[in-house]
Amino acid sequence: MKPTYQDIKAAARYRRQEIHAAIGIAPKFLRNKHQPCPACGGEDRFRYDDKDGKGTFICTHWENGAVDGFGLVMHFLGCDFQTALKQVSGILGMDGAKPLTDTANAPTASTTPRKRPYRQTCRIVGRSRAVNARLPRCAVLDITRLKRGISP
Repeated sequence: MKPTYQDIKAAARYRRQEIHAAIGIAPKFLRNKHQPCPACGGEDRFRYDDKDGKGTFICTHWENGAVDGFGLVMHFLGCDFQTALKQVSGILGMDGAKPLTDTANAPTASTTPRKRPYRQTCRIVGRSRAVNARLPRCAVLDITRLKRGISP
């Protein structure tokens, strides 16, 4: 039985980085950071944010800007939607073919960004508040003015 779009979409969820690396996108582009687009270049036009595991990205020079993971496959390979579906289903092994086993381009733990745990963030913010509490209020204002270039 031929997989439908919904089947492929469900199977690809939270595996987009693996899929995009398998079609040839370097792992350095699969980060949530403004950078050159792996398909059309530029300096600061692309960001891979992967919201909800859908492989979402933003390229300011491609059609409507922000699209899901199938859009990135289409943009990178320069193909239509049906070809992108076939590529993704082939990578996932859903079309009866063997799934792609080449993990040379698959993202590793060192290339994927690590989110800071909530407790660690609270500790850092708490430390900075404690440091600021030791300074007199007028000193904090003077430091702020000096940073902005305003003389006291």
